[in-house]
Amino acid sequence: MSSIIQQILDSGLEGSAILLLCCVTYKIFRMRITTESSSDCCKSCFKLHVVTSNDGQGSSNDLPI
Repeated sequence: MSSIIQQILDSGLEGSAILLLCCVTYKIFRMRITTESSSDCCKSCFKLHVVTSNDGQGSSNDLPI
């Protein structure tokens, strides 16, 4: 694992871009978001209502690695 980190730090601009991408990805993962959508499909015989939420309380143990 330390060799990966050392390679990222030695690569200069590419390493900086990788670290920036990791930070942005983590911030998006932790972002609090709520969405709500509904759909009337097939002339109202199939109604769909979806509510999703993320309270932003995930931990690093929740990350799919």
